[in-house]
Amino acid sequence: MMKKCLIFSAGDFSHTQMEQVERTKDDLVIACDAGFAHCICADITPDYIIGDFDSMKETALVVQEAFRSFRNRHPDRVLSLSVRKDDTDTMFAVKFAMQKGYQEFRLFGMLGGRRFDHALANLQTLLLIRHHNGRGTILDPSCTIQIAENETVCFPAGTKGYLSVIPVDGEARGVTLKGLSFPTQEENLFTDSTRGISNEFLPDKAASVSVTAGTLLLIVTHIP
Repeated sequence: MMKKCLIFSAGDFSHTQMEQVERTKDDLVIACDAGFAHCICADITPDYIIGDFDSMKETALVVQEAFRSFRNRHPDRVLSLSVRKDDTDTMFAVKFAMQKGYQEFRLFGMLGGRRFDHALANLQTLLLIRHHNGRGTILDPSCTIQIAENETVCFPAGTKGYLSVIPVDGEARGVTLKGLSFPTQEENLFTDSTRGISNEFLPDKAASVSVTAGTLLLIVTHIP
């Protein structure tokens, strides 16, 4: 079983996601900069707070006070990064956790906010995790996102919502979709086509996505 790491960044997060957090005593929890506010919302004390802290000053005063208290009590668990750096705070946190042996990642607060470039960077972070034989999932109030690379990813019966299957590195070959409104068999998908957008799960039927060669973003958009 892979060791699990939960990372909270400063994008969108909702109280409705509390059950998705599912922290166990063996999990590593990292707050990235203002993502610490989401930890407070979820009533979770992170193991580490990492960042250049450019966005922390924009949080509510109660969050800033809690951060100062955490830093005073655990100075060795606050990793301050330079604003001038090659990695985003989230990418740095993932690499930090990987060095500690963590391979399964649940990523919160990765989308929304004012920085679309950071949302794209967080998709790149998913790719890094997969390329290092890990598993990563972005958990957003409106959707979940994961990577399928030369493999089959299964969804249990009862999964609801729309499934979009998007190639990210040119051509994805041998894409087979089962248990969905629009199944495919060994098709090729391309980055300049929207063919994989807005498929739909079937009631009470398990679904799967297979790709024989290539990398896919799998986006499940929740239906209210």
